[in-house]
Amino acid sequence: MFNKRVSQKRDTRSTGILDIDVLLGDIHNKDIILLMPEEGARYHTAIHRIFISKGLEDKERVIHVSVDNTVLNIPDVVRNKSGVHTRVNAMEIGNKTDSRVNQSNIDINSAQSRHSAHGLGDANPITQKISWRYKNISKVSNSTNIHSDTNRLIPGYNVQYNMKISHPLSDTVLNISDTNVHNVLDILEEEMKKGVTRISFSSLLFYNTPDVDTFLFSLRRLVRNYNSICLMSVPVYIYSISYRYFDLILKLHSNMLNIPKYTGVIECVKSRVHNMHKYAIIYNSTGIKIEKIVIPPE
Repeated sequence: MFNKRVSQKRDTRSTGILDIDVLLGDIHNKDIILLMPEEGARYHTAIHRIFISKGLEDKERVIHVSVDNTVLNIPDVVRNKSGVHTRVNAMEIGNKTDSRVNQSNIDINSAQSRHSAHGLGDANPITQKISWRYKNISKVSNSTNIHSDTNRLIPGYNVQYNMKISHPLSDTVLNISDTNVHNVLDILEEEMKKGVTRISFSSLLFYNTPDVDTFLFSLRRLVRNYNSICLMSVPVYIYSISYRYFDLILKLHSNMLNIPKYTGVIECVKSRVHNMHKYAIIYNSTGIKIEKIVIPPE
């Protein structure tokens, strides 16, 4: 029993965003994570940047494959004067939730006032369309499911990033922009043989290949064989042909609610905890945060 738990601990990886790790129910070696951005949702690039930064912090081999965004600006983690990561206690974040709720209520009330001021009256008030409930998900009770290890996230803590400053190890990222999928697979395999690897795949270079299934199957085989982890972005419109090749799936919506403080809405399509809720995602200069939001059926 003890040996099994140690094995699970070593097997655990992270996207670099603790909230997403919790939503998906832990990330493991051999996982392929799919991001499905809908039209207008462009923050998936920020998730890739943090994903890569986490790999650099963990001293992993990091590969980024893309034709459109060949080289990404990889953010550094916020460090104190001794060079140690600055982490935010999740419980302290939770204590600030009430103030965010109050401000959000003000925002909604202001929006409703503007709604009435334009002569629309109460025909379709915002409060009847949207019901809000905020709950910060980064609580210690949930986060302890994400095991800690050397150079890893400490349970209950969220690493902060400086999205405007490049990571000191950015130059060690292998960037691949080859449009030949066979060449890409060959390069990946050669690199993955050298050690623990993290792959960021944010390009549709495989979409025009004669057999997309063959490519995805080959990629899955490599990730499995070499104990690696892969994050891939694929637009919603080709989701139906690729579902079975991915272990975890997140759907990324645009800011459908048009509330200024939010970047968009994130939804688990496939996770280890069968979480089907939608969450508001906030992208700012210190990384990505997620808040629970309840949208009643129309």
